[in-house]
Amino acid sequence: SRLIQNIEGKRFGNLTVLSFVGVVKKVGIWECKCDCGKTLSNLLSTNQIIKQKSKSCGCLMIDQVKKSKLQLWQRAIHAVLAWTKS
Repeated sequence: SRLIQNIEGKRFGNLTVLSFVGVVKKVGIWECKCDCGKTLSNLLSTNQIIKQKSKSCGCLMIDQVKKSKLQLWQRAIHAVLAWTKS
């Protein structure tokens, strides 16, 4: 039988592997915690963690959306200021 790789305590992206939960269909299942402090509500497989298919609890996506909106507003303000000066 195949051994499950022990990744407890290791970091992958913004996730730290907290504990081994068990095996489902020969796949290791883990509980993880995000750098923002949130423990993920869903459990992740060894493969999902190692290949970084999940990089955070979702906070990275939220931060990216906020950053994109801020950049959009900054460009809009810059365009309006340039237009009013001409």
